[in-house]
Amino acid sequence: MRYTILGRLQFITILAVLALPFATLLIRPAHAEVNFSSLVIDDNKPNAQPYEGASFPDVNRSINSLGDSFMDSLNSGRTTSNVDCRLENCIALTFDDGPNQLYTPQVLDILKQYQAYGSFFIIGNRISAHPELVRRAYREGHDIGNHTWSHPMLDKLTPEQINNEYVSTQEAMVRAGVPASNMFRPPYGIRTAASLSTIPMPQMLWNVDPRDWNEKSVDSLVQHVLQESHRGSVVVMHDTSTVTTEALKRIIPELQKNYKLVTLSDMFDLEPGDRGLYYGLQ
Repeated sequence: MRYTILGRLQFITILAVLALPFATLLIRPAHAEVNFSSLVIDDNKPNAQPYEGASFPDVNRSINSLGDSFMDSLNSGRTTSNVDCRLENCIALTFDDGPNQLYTPQVLDILKQYQAYGSFFIIGNRISAHPELVRRAYREGHDIGNHTWSHPMLDKLTPEQINNEYVSTQEAMVRAGVPASNMFRPPYGIRTAASLSTIPMPQMLWNVDPRDWNEKSVDSLVQHVLQESHRGSVVVMHDTSTVTTEALKRIIPELQKNYKLVTLSDMFDLEPGDRGLYYGLQ
């Protein structure tokens, strides 16, 4: 009898040891807390302008996580531009105001055709209608950036409203199935002391603006981008029109004759906690 009881105790002990790794999964929190209060400005990034007098309040908000297994499956096979722009001639093509059901897939198709990479700054209230486009852009190696929830003029908002625009979009990204962004682009390029101190991430601007949202001529758009672009350029466009998609079919192969088309993450070698205003490399 004694040996029987001892054997059972040994069996139970073995089961407990084997079950221990799974117990940690069961007690994992249902959300990840994002604490930005300890993050600081990095003044050493190329062409990054530090915020003067900015403070970073604790804007902790819960962002629901999707589980490691899902994210691992999403990341499997994902490739990025992976270029060292200190050694290569790089240009970053960026696209604002998506996801757009008609034009975002066309832009993604063109980038894929030429094995080029871009950065998409998406509007939060448009994500839930087309989460598959956000997942596709991320899966194919492009940056996903925060472009606010409703594309307001930030100088018209209170700090609390600005924070809600930013956090709501971060949450919508995670619900769509991609990681919360590590970069922000202010609508219309408007920056204020309130927005710079409230949004705890690098603010990505540009140094080539062909105003494609107002351009009616494909030829003019192509000419503008090709003439103005140079090593270190950040080109702002929009995945919202036929003119842009048609122009890209000519812009990309021409630029690739002399440049690598990369994400902003690669161009600036961004890391968690980076701060500043980023326009392009010099």
